[in-house]
Amino acid sequence: MLKQPYQSSSKQKIPPKSSLHDRRPMRRNNGRPLPNQQVQDQEELPMFTKIAIKFLICSISLTVILQFLEVRLPILFWQYGNDKTSTFENIFTSRPGDENFVSCGSAIKLMHQKTGFHLNSQSDASWSGRGSGQQVITLSPEAGNHLSLFLVRESHQKRKKEENVCSAASPIKCNSIVRLTHLLTNKNLHSHNHIKSQMNPKGFEVSAFSPHSNGEGDEGDNWMVMCEPGYKYWGRNVPVRLYHVDSNRFLSAEEKYQFNGRNCGRNCPIMNHMEVSSLGGDSVANSKWVVTYGVHLS
Repeated sequence: MLKQPYQSSSKQKIPPKSSLHDRRPMRRNNGRPLPNQQVQDQEELPMFTKIAIKFLICSISLTVILQFLEVRLPILFWQYGNDKTSTFENIFTSRPGDENFVSCGSAIKLMHQKTGFHLNSQSDASWSGRGSGQQVITLSPEAGNHLSLFLVRESHQKRKKEENVCSAASPIKCNSIVRLTHLLTNKNLHSHNHIKSQMNPKGFEVSAFSPHSNGEGDEGDNWMVMCEPGYKYWGRNVPVRLYHVDSNRFLSAEEKYQFNGRNCGRNCPIMNHMEVSSLGGDSVANSKWVVTYGVHLS
């Protein structure tokens, strides 16, 4: 007698072919979806489309941020003359030296390029002894010193009919003659034809001068801005030389001429500062200056 092959008492049901590709979540006995699951009736977006959408969102966000900065913080951007291009275009498309100009009316800090010290003046110190008795000008090692701010102004006028070199917020052209007025004491960066500097045997004294502390002095306050070759305007973070028109010398400093307890006294107010003097044009490296910080008008 032949035996029939073993068969399970429960019949196995093969699901329909269409259900094998069904992307819907498993359901409870009552037919409702499981918690935190949603029915996906559509295919997912392609990867390229996702990237494009994210790029578009980032671009819109960046545009909004730039527009906010341009409106709320105008001193961070440079727009001058009849240039109608946007701030964004000026930042990323301008050639070196065509943006970030030093402008008339700005309060700047001048760093001596070779030493990294900043031009400084203070009312509690003056050149005594063989000096002029005027307020000192030195180089300070402290970059954040509030005594290092100088206001960029038009030159001292010999004749009343002369026109000012600059108007407020206008960029300073190379070879322009300007005055640099110490912001806190209202005295001008000044030099002399006949008074020697305290330590440098070849140098002449540099001081801060204004008889009435009102920002007015004489022709000894005039300095010509001499730029690097190829530049039309005085640029920030670009080295320039400051030429004293009255004496035909350059604003200079050397690291070896530094004030200490031996040459200045134990309570010296300019301890560890360097001497600033006006020198002939032989030492170019010691007469380069860079505008680093400040409040810039635009």
